[in-house]
Amino acid sequence: MRLERSCSLLLFAALAEGALGATLVVDPNGGGTYTSLQAAIDAAAPGDVISVRGGTYSTITLTKPLTISATASSSSRPRLRA
Repeated sequence: MRLERSCSLLLFAALAEGALGATLVVDPNGGGTYTSLQAAIDAAAPGDVISVRGGTYSTITLTKPLTISATASSSSRPRLRA
């Protein structure tokens, strides 16, 4: 019984982790996974999280469910240029 419960919890944790998706970091200065927000969007799978660091980004096209969050510092914040 105890082994079954442990295996069930491990399976649930593995499925939950996969459901959260990956986190891609966008930094125009090269400190992230991508320097272009659109490149990160294109590479992301549905459900992924894109963390955007300070900088100015061009207009984007978003065609899948993603979470995009901004990471601002005291000297720079993300801006989207229309």
